[in-house]
Amino acid sequence: MKFEKVFHKGREHFLKNHKIRSKIYSLFCRMFFHCDIPFKTDIDKSVYFCHDAFGVVINPNARIMGGGGNTERCAHW
Repeated sequence: MKFEKVFHKGREHFLKNHKIRSKIYSLFCRMFFHCDIPFKTDIDKSVYFCHDAFGVVINPNARIMGGGGNTERCAHW
């Protein structure tokens, strides 16, 4: 299972104001991927985390855009 799919599905529920569903996705990300990336964070769908975001912490106000169409790039922090 890829982090990107889980994150974007949880973000969809967050934006639709489905609080319980988005909370379940958030807890899953914390327990399975060990990351803290709030659904308020705007991450482009083309961004790919090479290590499934293991241990990544991102500010809720962050905005992460894609790499200009290059699918070989990875997000590293």
